[in-house]
Amino acid sequence: MLRAKKKSRRGAYRPACQTLETRELLSGMPPLDFINALPNAPTASFSTIPPNGDVNPYGVAVVPDGFPRGGPLQAGEILVSNFNSSANNFQGTGTTIVAIQPNTGQQSVFFQSQLPGLATGLGVLKRGFVIVGNVPTTDGTFGTIGQGALQILNRHGRVVTTLADPSLLDGPWDLAVNDHGSTAQVFVSNVLNGTITRIDLKIPGRGDGVVIQSVTRIGSGYTTHSDPAAVVVGPTGLAFDPRNGVLYVASTADNAIYGIPNASRTRGDHGTGFVAYADNSHLHGPVGLTLAPNGDLLTTNGDAPTVNPDPNQPSEVVEFTPRGQFVGQLSLDPAQGAAFGLTTIVGKQGPTLVTVEDVTNTVDLRTIAFRSDGGLVQKAPQFYEHYVGPHLAELNVVAAGVRQTPNGTLILTGRMQGPIDASPTSAAGNAFYVFGFNRGAGTGDIAPFFNRPGIRFDAVVAVSVTPTGVTATVNDFVNKTRTALPAGSVRIQDRIIQVALDPSLLPPVPGGVPFNRYQFNLWPRSSLNNAGMGQYVASFDPAFGMAPIFSPPGRRG
Repeated sequence: MLRAKKKSRRGAYRPACQTLETRELLSGMPPLDFINALPNAPTASFSTIPPNGDVNPYGVAVVPDGFPRGGPLQAGEILVSNFNSSANNFQGTGTTIVAIQPNTGQQSVFFQSQLPGLATGLGVLKRGFVIVGNVPTTDGTFGTIGQGALQILNRHGRVVTTLADPSLLDGPWDLAVNDHGSTAQVFVSNVLNGTITRIDLKIPGRGDGVVIQSVTRIGSGYTTHSDPAAVVVGPTGLAFDPRNGVLYVASTADNAIYGIPNASRTRGDHGTGFVAYADNSHLHGPVGLTLAPNGDLLTTNGDAPTVNPDPNQPSEVVEFTPRGQFVGQLSLDPAQGAAFGLTTIVGKQGPTLVTVEDVTNTVDLRTIAFRSDGGLVQKAPQFYEHYVGPHLAELNVVAAGVRQTPNGTLILTGRMQGPIDASPTSAAGNAFYVFGFNRGAGTGDIAPFFNRPGIRFDAVVAVSVTPTGVTATVNDFVNKTRTALPAGSVRIQDRIIQVALDPSLLPPVPGGVPFNRYQFNLWPRSSLNNAGMGQYVASFDPAFGMAPIFSPPGRRG
């Protein structure tokens, strides 16, 4: 039997529960990546060219939930900054930020800047402010490139303040936001001197009185130089991971992703930090950078001719883990140099990758629909709003799937945000993982959850992880049966939990649907206490409804 060591949340090492002795479970686990679940072609594509003709979209950001009303922007809208003007298509001369409705593509100009060369650095604060950087030129060449500045706009698109500093804001090329409402941190990559700056802000509840509390250099030493196609290359994309406090830096000229530890608190310069991901096979001048809904990182390749170009891998988005493992890649355009800024949206329609396309001058959306090939349904790590238990990463589901193998066994899979402690030493460490199934009878009032009317079930497979061990049962509420699964039916390894299930334990019900139309949802819990209509349910996947299981063609269970 395989044994793996895993660090529990108490710091002690305990053996992971890996008792399922069947190749079927190991080989049948669906992919856990984000990029390979995306469609190759965009789900939707909208022009980013405003009435004044600006082109070359660089930055992209999404207006967050809770953004104040009363201005032209609405939560969920996509903002895009343009780097080039229509006059001669010179780089570093664009002046517009456009707002685009993701459902219709309707476009409006949110901001017309007096400072040209709006760059990839574009962010939105939930209290109603937009932040944008600029790196100007007069003729599109490195010879006339300017220092640039950072502008803070209110929700009406008016400039509140402009920040400029020859050292701390020397070519503000990209940015990332760590937003806490009343306070926020803006991390800025400076393409001209190869440094990273953190700006700590105090954000008012009303009015435009943003207060600059401190400006700190936290990174330096990244390579910068001119480039015949990109004008300049240097540190570009930034992504702050609040789970580990690391600010990830896409250093284009170094062809690597670095990590600055303790980025939100440090008061010193960490240099380049540590190498988080270096891969000459898949990195070709990384530019944009963002966190994926599954906790991995996504970067776009800029294909700069001076940085490891590969015409066979044009305009790729690359996914890699925080530990530096390559996951997958997706080409956005058959031409090189089309990829730049990117972000993600997690909504009721499913996770969506949002990218700007420099060749077509569009913003492209790729949404993961429920997959029919056995892939997982993925979601952002988010706790149920009515949950009252401990917010542990092992209870925050980020991916789930149910598939049937060719010989009939059902494989139930869940992936959590953090490692599962398979050997808790007290009741405080109890964890329960419930797969709910709807066979067509889940239409009554069987344990409905507040604000989740789409989650209905008539049977569950419940896995209990307690100090007495790992057990699993099948509860059929229609046939009123309860069946304990045999030892070895459950496998837990790091963040993954899987259950192998005989489908005869979930028989069709009178008036229900055939086996291949069953639906499921996975909800981790801190307790099996059903009081409070789900207050001990930590999270759901899918977040708002049920997803179909995957059954091979022709199989009916």
